[in-house]
Amino acid sequence: EARYQTDKSDQGTVGNTALKKTYTNFLPRVILQWQPTSETNLYVTYAKGNKPGDFNSNLIALTPSQAAEAQAQTGATTFVGEEELDNYEIGLKKSLFDKRLQLNAAVYYMEWLNQQTRTTAVITDLTNPAGIRTVPVTIAAGKTALHGLELEGRWRVTPELTVGSTFNWAASEYKEFLCGFCQRATGISDVSGNETPRFPKYSGTVSADYAAPFGTSKDWFVRGDLIYTGSTWDEAFNLARNPASWRANLRGGVVLDQVRIEAFVTNLFDDDTYLSAARFTDFTLGNFNLNNFVTNVVPADPRKFGLRISVNF
Repeated sequence: EARYQTDKSDQGTVGNTALKKTYTNFLPRVILQWQPTSETNLYVTYAKGNKPGDFNSNLIALTPSQAAEAQAQTGATTFVGEEELDNYEIGLKKSLFDKRLQLNAAVYYMEWLNQQTRTTAVITDLTNPAGIRTVPVTIAAGKTALHGLELEGRWRVTPELTVGSTFNWAASEYKEFLCGFCQRATGISDVSGNETPRFPKYSGTVSADYAAPFGTSKDWFVRGDLIYTGSTWDEAFNLARNPASWRANLRGGVVLDQVRIEAFVTNLFDDDTYLSAARFTDFTLGNFNLNNFVTNVVPADPRKFGLRISVNF
C-alpha cells in the first residue's frame, strides 16, 4: 500500500509572519503474509507514519539577537519539524481444536523520530530586573524506541462458555530527549534512558462469557472481566509512579426477543487506585508560577451498580 498525504497547518498571522505550512509525505505500508494451513496465518508488516509540525509563535516577538540566542541554545526556529514513526511487526494467528481455540501473538518495534519536545531558552532582556528571561519553545529533536509483545487467546470451552485473556508488554526508552520542565524539577534536562510516561509497561485482561437458552425465544447470559493495569510514570523525569491496579466488572441478564435486560456492577472490589497521574502546574500557593509543579491525579470511579434495558426495533 502507498499513501501520498498533504497536511496544511494554519494558525493565522502573528506580527508580519504567517504561521502556515504544508507538509507532504509518502507513507508506505508493506504486508507479507503466509498461510501454511487454513488454521495458521503468519505475517510481517512495515508501516511509516507522521505527525505534522508546529510553530513557535512566541519567537516572533523577539529581537533578532534574542531569537539568535534561543536558536543557539535549543535549535528552535519559528517552524517546528514534523515527527516520523517507523513501525515493524511480526505476528501469528492460529486456530486449534476445530477453531474452538484462537491464539494471536505479535512482536513489534517502533522508532519515533524528530519527537517534539518542550524546552526553555534563556535570553537577554534588559527590560527585566534580572536582565534575562526564559522563553518556552518546542523543538523536534527527540528520539524514542518502543518495543513490545501482545498476546491474545480465546477458548470456546463449551457451546455456552467462552473464556479469553490478553497480555501486553510495552517497553519504551528515550534514546534522545531534552525536557525543559524536567530541568526545573530535577536540574537535568537530558532524560535519555528514561521510560515514556502515562502508559503501563504491563497490562492484561481475563474474561468469561456464559450464555444459554432460557425458554422459548429467550436467552440468559453472564460475563465477568478482570482488568490489570500496570504502574505508570507520571512524567518524563520518572520520579513518581501511579501504582498498578486490578479492577473487576460483572454483568448478567436475559434477552427476551427484542428486549434486553442487564444488571451490572463495575469496579466490583471498589479498587481506589488512581486512574492516571500527570505533572501539572501547582496552583495551591495562591499564585500562577509555572515553575512550581505537582502531580495531578484522576480518582477512580467507585463501585457502581446499575440496571440497563434496551429494545431492538
